[in-house]
Parts: sequence; C-alpha cells; structure tokens
Amino acid sequence: MTNKKYHLILIAAIILVAGTFYLITLSPTVTLIDCGELAIVCKTLGIAHPTGYPLYTLIGRLATFMGFKPNVLCTNMLSMIFSICALICLYFLILLTLKFTSNKKENENRFISLAGSLTFAFSLTFWNISVVTEVYSLTVFLSVLLCVLIFIWRKTRDLRTFFLFTFLFGLAFGNHLLIFIFIPAFLFLILATDFTIVKRPKIIGIATLLIVFSLTIYIYLPLRSSQSPLMNWGDPVNSGKFFRHISGWQYRVWMFTKTPNQLLSELKNYALLLKDQFTPYLLIFIPFGLIYLFRKNKTLLVFFLIIWFGNIIYASNYDIPDIAPYFLPSFLVSVIIISMGIKFLLSFIKFGYLKYFILLLPIVPLVFNIEPSNFHHKLYEEMSKNLLKFPEENSLVIMDNWDYYSPSIYMQHIEGFRDDVVLVDFELLRRSWYIEGLLKNYPEIFNKAEREMKDFLVSLKPFERQEKYNAYYLQRDFVNMISSFVRKNMEERHVYTTFKEKEGIFKDFEKIPVGLLYELHRSGDSVGGTYYYPIDIEEFETTQLFDSTIYWDDRTKSVMSIYTRMWGDRSNFLYGIKKLHRVKEYLELACKMEPHNIIYWQNLAVITMELKHYDEALIIFEKMASLFPEKEREISLAIQDVRRRMDSRLSNPTE
Repeated sequence: MTNKKYHLILIAAIILVAGTFYLITLSPTVTLIDCGELAIVCKTLGIAHPTGYPLYTLIGRLATFMGFKPNVLCTNMLSMIFSICALICLYFLILLTLKFTSNKKENENRFISLAGSLTFAFSLTFWNISVVTEVYSLTVFLSVLLCVLIFIWRKTRDLRTFFLFTFLFGLAFGNHLLIFIFIPAFLFLILATDFTIVKRPKIIGIATLLIVFSLTIYIYLPLRSSQSPLMNWGDPVNSGKFFRHISGWQYRVWMFTKTPNQLLSELKNYALLLKDQFTPYLLIFIPFGLIYLFRKNKTLLVFFLIIWFGNIIYASNYDIPDIAPYFLPSFLVSVIIISMGIKFLLSFIKFGYLKYFILLLPIVPLVFNIEPSNFHHKLYEEMSKNLLKFPEENSLVIMDNWDYYSPSIYMQHIEGFRDDVVLVDFELLRRSWYIEGLLKNYPEIFNKAEREMKDFLVSLKPFERQEKYNAYYLQRDFVNMISSFVRKNMEERHVYTTFKEKEGIFKDFEKIPVGLLYELHRSGDSVGGTYYYPIDIEEFETTQLFDSTIYWDDRTKSVMSIYTRMWGDRSNFLYGIKKLHRVKEYLELACKMEPHNIIYWQNLAVITMELKHYDEALIIFEKMASLFPEKEREISLAIQDVRRRMDSRLSNPTE
C-alpha cells in the first residue's frame, strides 16, 4: 500500500473517531463564557471582545449559512470542524517529528502519530473547546499547521513553503494573540535551520510584506464598527480605540501582577490541569519522550521546550477564571513528547505486533474526560430563559455576571426570546463605548440620565487613556450614573437586577425577589408587606436543572447557585406575607437542588411544622438524619417534638 493511501486511511480514522465523539458531546445550543457573544458577532458581523478576532468572525459568518437551528449550533459545529483539522495536522506534525529522529519502522511511526492525535482529541480542555462556540479551536488548528509548515520547510528548504508559513503566521494573529507564544520557537528553528537567511534581505522583505498584508484583516474592525453593528465591543472606529482594542489593554490589570508565592501556586494548579488532560497514566511517557528527543534531535527538543515553558510562564501570569485554554500550546507539546516517549519505549520491545496496542492509548483520556466534556444538553439555555421570562414587558434588567448576560443577549437578539427586555451588563458600564452605545440604541431609557452618564464619561476618559485620574470621583460618578437611570425609569418600566447590592449601589432600594431576579422599588413605597408578584413556581423550567446526567464543573455550580439563592430569598419574602404553602414549595426545590445544605432543610422543616403537616415534617427530619449524621442529637430532639405534636393532635383532634 502506498504512503498516500496509508495517510488517507489514518486521516479517515481521525475524522471518524474524533468526529463521532465530538458529535455525541456537541452542544446543541448556547453555553457559558463567550459563546453567546461570539455567536451574535458571527451572525451579525459584529465586533467581539478584545482583541476583536476578525478572522474568526468572518469565517464564523460563513458558518452561519449552514442554516442549523438554533443559530449557535452552526458556530458550535465550526469549532468541531477546526478541531478535527487541527488533529489531522497534529498527525502529520508527530509523524514529521519522528522522521526527523528516525526513518525506521514507518508503520510504527504512523500508528504512534495516530494515537498521539487521538489522545489530544480526548484531552479535557481541547475536547471542551471543540464542542462549543469558542475561538480556541481555530487557534490550535493554525498553530499546528504553522508547525507542520515550518517542519516541511526545514526538511525541503522550499521558499514557497516558507512564504506560505509567513502569510498564515500573520493571518493567525487575526484570530488570537496566543500565537505570540510561538514566536521565539519559530525564530529559533528558522535560524537553526538556515542562519544565512538573515543575510538575504529579499526573502526577509517578502516575508515581512506577507505578514503585514495578512494583518490587514484587522481593517475589518474599524470598517464594521463605523456601521454600528449590534455587538460593537470597544467601538474601534478611530486609531485610539482601535489600538486599545487589538492590544487588549483592559486585560493588562490581570497580567504579570502575581507574587512569587502566587506563581508557585499557579504552577501547582498547572500540574493538576496537565494531569486532567491526559491522566497520570499517560504522563509517565513524558520523561522518556524528553530523553528520546535529547538523544535524537536536540534542536527539536529546544523548539518544543521553548513553546512549553513560554506558554506556562505567560498563562500562569494571567489571572482570569477561564485560563485553561491558554495552556493549550503546552498541552499540544505534551502530547508530542508523550508520542516520542512511546517511540522510545517501543525500541526496547521486540514483538512487532505490540505496535497495534498503541492505538488503545487514546481510550484512557476518552474514558476519563467524556463526562466533563459532554455539552449535549440545554442547561444554560434553560437558565437564560428563566432569567428572562419573569420580568414585566419592556423592563430594564441589570446583570452583574457575564455568564448570565452573554447567553441571555444571544437568546434575545438571535433567537428572539423576550427581545422587549433591555439587558445591561453591570461591569461593561465601566467602559465608555458601552455607555455611548446605550445612549444611542436606547435613548428613551438612558437619555433621562444623560447628564450623569456624561459626567461619568468625563471622569472615565483619563482612566481609559491611561492618564492620571481621580479614583474617588470615578467611583462616585459611576454610582450616580447607575442610580440616576434606574430612578428616572421607574415610573415607566420595571427595573430588575441579578444582585441585591454592589459597591453601595441599590442600597437605598427595596428588592423583591421575582423569578431569578430582584425587582427594585424605591424605599418608602411600602411594598414589602403588601407587594406580591403572583408567579407560579411551575413557571420555572427545571428539566435540565434536575437532570442528573449533566456534568457540573465548578463554574457551572457557581452560575447555577442563582437558583437556590433566589428560591431562598423568595421563600423569605413569601414568609413575610404569610404565603406559607408557596414558601414550602420553594424550599422543596432548594433542598432538591442542594441536598447537603442544612439551612434549607431546617427552614423546610419549620414551615412544614407551622403548616401542621406533621407527617411530612417527620419524613423531612428523618431525611435530615441520614444527610447530616453530625446533627443526630438535635434532629432526634426535633423528631421527638414532632411525635409529641402528632400524639397531641390524636388526643385533641380540634387542635
């Protein structure tokens, strides 16, 4: 069989195996983090958060013509396609690395390359970003493709390959600046391959022109921004805003600010994260892979180590919650070194048929990571609907969590769910472009507080220009602006928030828990004891929420805690107006969602006792006894009290 046929068969295997599991776990709808925002940007040709991602946006727009419903499924599918392309390129990258170290046993090398590619396919973070709308799958694809091209050039010295590499290198910056991680490694390999290239100005000139030309994709940002798209993050219409946007200046406060102790802690976290990718069973191959590369090709060893350590240093100094995808280059290098370790160990094994067992290695991460990588559910869409369904018509809703705001604006603007509600992101109110957009898009709401908003913009201007600013006035004007547009709109529309109080804002308002939101009322309106929003608890959609097959990571647990928080607050409010049966229903839901929260159980037991449902109260206390054995004595006394009351009722039925 020819090499070409071998490669086609193994590529087909990658597509079939990885594609099957990706389809099984593919998200059918919107998810957390940036999914909702990016789906809007692709559908409407908008401007995404810094650095803008123009390449992803334009390709994503083409993907929306696939016509899947809901629309975000198109961009979810796009992530899967990019990831499979990355895996095919990774197969060739591992194969090329093996050829640079040993031309012997080509069949064995192919099997190792296939196993390495599929192992990476089922690594935790890469799998996660392959089944939802995110920019990282395109980043990984371009990164691996660039490595393949530079390796081919190293082998052939073909200038056409080198110029293609430089063009795609510049184009890769149009997606994500994580490609910066590869610059030192690429420069090292180029100089190690042909140092005389620095003395050939024509080649350097052509390469530079190709990079500059490909970077012109960023012209999309000011051109499209000038047309005021629906999502116009940063409004990069002039040079100042443009350079602030593409440089990601607003994220610099989270970069390279950690103490040595914090960095040490981050390195420990990275070790745990690396373990989660491949399991400890595969990481044992890394030392052998390093030995193999050291013996066979020190240049490639240095190349990979530059990427590995450069990525760890950079990502460990970036303080954001969703940091795992920023370590993807190091995970990529890890699986290549694991593959080299397998090659090293096979050199000591005489039984040729054992090479077939290499293909079983991807089963290890597959088994461990399939549950946390399964996004084939609608949990986050359900949450967004529950956030939006309870506000009154044409109301104003202020959200303080991006994971509430991003999927909700997608549901509004792309799927048309409750598009009458005006959503405002609390944290984005600290950005001038966002305030200017609100004044432009919703003048009937925000022009009422135009003076306060412009006062804040004046205070904000030096901060955004990185000039000297007055922090006291900045915060004062921020609070005044929000309080103003809330107060001045209360006569005409209902106002809701996802939080009770933040930075002293809304401390003078009364908050009525409604659905998953707080409705704001002026203090002194005497609504606390009389106001009752007669929602039925059955209006909540909880099918996904109580689906025990859906995996909840720490971020999901934090986001979904809004349910129990609001159900608990709603039950307290209803208790104050003597709606005890409704209180009981809300507490039952809270106990179902957080069965190990003793506070909800205690409150449920008290309410059940007040309703004189002693049989139910006894069942509740017995359930508590099994859940909280450390409280056995207190619960036993409560059970005795319930039984005394039951006996008293039997002896005095009129009680």
